[in-house]
Amino acid sequence: MDYKERMELDGTEFLTTFFSPTNDAVMILVTGDNMDGKKEGLSRVYLYLCVAGEVEHAIQSFSFIDSKEAWSFVNELPQMSALDFMIASISVRTKLH
Repeated sequence: MDYKERMELDGTEFLTTFFSPTNDAVMILVTGDNMDGKKEGLSRVYLYLCVAGEVEHAIQSFSFIDSKEAWSFVNELPQMSALDFMIASISVRTKLH
C-alpha cells in the first residue's frame, strides 16, 4: 500500500493556504484544532506541503496556550523569515518578557 493512502491529516479545521511566489503548483496547507479556544487545552496549528493539489508530507506542528497567539502565528507566517520559523518550531521565544 502506498504511504499516501494511509496518511491522515491532523487538524480538524481548515485555516488557510499559502502559495509559493515562484511556483503556483506548490502551497502550504494550514489546519488547526481548538482555534476558537472554546475547548479546554491547547490550540494547535499543522502545516503541510502540497504539490499540484496533493499533500506531499507534513512540515511541522505547533501548540499554543492561547488561541489568539495561534492565530497571530498563522497570520504572520507568510512574512516570517526562515530564522523566525526555525525558532518558532523549537518553541524558543525571541523576545525577553
